[in-house]
Amino acid sequence: MFKTSELEQFANKVLEFTTRYNSHNHVSYAPCNLTGRYTKYPSYGDSPETYTLRGYGHWWRLSEANYQKPYMVNDTDALGAEDFITVQFSQAVAPSKIFIYETYTPGSVVRIWGRRMKEKWTRLWEGPPQKCPPEARKFQPKLINVSCFVDTIKLELNCSELNHYTCFDAILLAGLTASGSHFQRKCLEAFGIPKMAVVTTICDGSESYSSTSKRKKKKDYFKILPHELMIHIFQFLDMRSLLRCSRVSKQWNEISRDSLLYQNISLKKYWYTVDSRALEFFQNRCQNLKKLDLSWCGNDDPSFSRKFYQFFTSVCKSLTHLSLGNANYFNGSHLAALSKCPNLVELRLRNVSIIDLEYCHIETLVTKLKKLVTLDLYSTNITSDLLLPLLKSNPNLKYLNLDFCDDIENLDDVIEVVVQHNKKLTGWSSWKARRLSSKGVSLLGHCYNLEDLDLGWGLHMSPPEHALEKIAMGCKGLRRLILSGWRPLIDSMLLPIIENCKQLEQLDLLSIKGISKEFVEKIFKELPSLKLLELSFCDSIPFEKVFIIAFKQLFIIICFFFKYFSFRSKSGEDFIHMC
Repeated sequence: MFKTSELEQFANKVLEFTTRYNSHNHVSYAPCNLTGRYTKYPSYGDSPETYTLRGYGHWWRLSEANYQKPYMVNDTDALGAEDFITVQFSQAVAPSKIFIYETYTPGSVVRIWGRRMKEKWTRLWEGPPQKCPPEARKFQPKLINVSCFVDTIKLELNCSELNHYTCFDAILLAGLTASGSHFQRKCLEAFGIPKMAVVTTICDGSESYSSTSKRKKKKDYFKILPHELMIHIFQFLDMRSLLRCSRVSKQWNEISRDSLLYQNISLKKYWYTVDSRALEFFQNRCQNLKKLDLSWCGNDDPSFSRKFYQFFTSVCKSLTHLSLGNANYFNGSHLAALSKCPNLVELRLRNVSIIDLEYCHIETLVTKLKKLVTLDLYSTNITSDLLLPLLKSNPNLKYLNLDFCDDIENLDDVIEVVVQHNKKLTGWSSWKARRLSSKGVSLLGHCYNLEDLDLGWGLHMSPPEHALEKIAMGCKGLRRLILSGWRPLIDSMLLPIIENCKQLEQLDLLSIKGISKEFVEKIFKELPSLKLLELSFCDSIPFEKVFIIAFKQLFIIICFFFKYFSFRSKSGEDFIHMC
C-alpha cells in the first residue's frame, strides 16, 4: 500500500522572470507578489500588491531600443511568447489543476510548463492569447495528462493583444502527492496518468539518417536538383524541421550541415531543449554565423557557461547580432570575448547579472567593439566604468536601453557622453532611472535625432524645471515620449512639447495629476499624428468630458484605469473598441 493525497498549494518562491514594472528594491508591482495566497482577487483593477508586467499591445514593438526584431523569421513563436515567469512550490505533485489569478487585463498566458526541480521541462498546456472582459479571472487551463511530478511552474506570456498592462495575484497548483520514487510511479499508474516522452535536446538524432538500402528503391528527384537550389529550399525551414530533414537521406544530411543554413540562429523558442550538447552540435555548422539569439537558454545546465565560451569564441568572428536575454551563466570572460566580434552592431543582454564583471578587460573590449548600433542593457549590473568607454568608442550608436540599470553611478554623466559621442542616437530608454536629474534630461535636447524617448518614473523625486522645453526645441522629430510618473508636471511645462513635436504618435502621461481637461483638448488639436495617449491615474481630468473630446476628434486611443477606449484614427488604422 502507498499513501496519496490531493494537495493544493500556492507558489512560495519566484525563481526567474523577464520583465517587471517596478525597481528591484520595491515590492510594489513586484514579482514577489505572486507568492502566497491571492490578496486582491476577485477585485478587478491595478494594485501594487500584484505582479505587474509593463508592456502591452503592439505599441512597444515600435521602440527599437526595447523590441528585438526576429533574427530568424522562420523560427518565431506561433503563440508570440515574449515574456515568462518561473515560480516554485513547496512540494512536488502530479498536477491535476492549475489556477492563475489575474486581477487586471487578463488573457496573456499562452503556455505553461512544469517540472520537478533540476529535471526536464514538460509542457502542461498551451493556447493563444485571449480577449477577456474587464473583470478578474481565475484561469484554469485544461492540462495535458503527464506522468511527472511538478514543483516548478513556468508561465510564458504574450501581452501584445492586451489593451493595458496585466496584473497577476497568485498561482495555485493542485495534484496528487506520494512519497518515494517507487510510490510516485505506482501513484501515477494507479490513477491512469499515461507516460510521456522526456523532452530531449533539439539536436538529438540529427547526426544520423535512415538508410533505405533494404527498401524498394524509388527515383529520387531531389538528386537532380543543384546543391544551391536545395540550400535555397532548406532556408525556408525552421530549425527543428531543418534538423529533422538531416535524417531523411545521406544527401539531405549533407545539405543540412551546410553553414549557409546557419547564418541566423534563434533558439529562444526551443529554450527547453538547448544545453551543452546543442552548442557542440551547432559549433561546426556556424562558421558563417551572423545573428545569434540564445535568450532563455542554458540556465539549467551547469556546464553551459564553459561550453558557451568555447562555442562563442569559435564562431563569433562574423557575428553582427547577439541576444542573450536571461543568461544566468554569463560572466566577465564572456563579456571580454565580445572583443572578438569586431562586426557586432546589435548587442542585447537583457536581465543579465554579469558574474565576475571586474575581470573583464575594459580596454580590450572597447578598442575592438566599435560598430554598435543597438545596445540593450535592460536590468543588468553594468557600471559607468564599463558603459562610458563603450559609448565613446561607438559613434554610430542609435538605440540605447538602460532600464533598471541601478548600478550606474550617475545617469547625467552617461547623457553627457552620449551627447558628445553618440550624435546619431535615435532611441533612449531609462525607465525607473534612479540617478537622473533635470540637468541630464535637458542635455538630451542636444540629441537632435531622437525619435523615441522613454523617461518613465525618472524624475518623480526631482523638479523638471525647463527640461522638457530643451527637449522640445532640440528633438522636434520625436515620435514616442514616455513621461509616466512625472508628477510635478503641469500644463505649462508640457506645452513646448505639443507645440514643437508635431510628429508625436505616442504620449504617455500616466499618473501626472497636474494636467487639465483644457490641455488634453489642446493635445488632440495640436498633435495630428497621435495614436496613443496614456492618461491613467490623471485624476484631475474628468473622464466623461475627455471622452466627448476624443470622440469628436476620432483619432486617438486613450488608456484609463478600469477603462480602455480606442477610436478610429484619421488614417483608419485603429478600430473603435470599448471595455
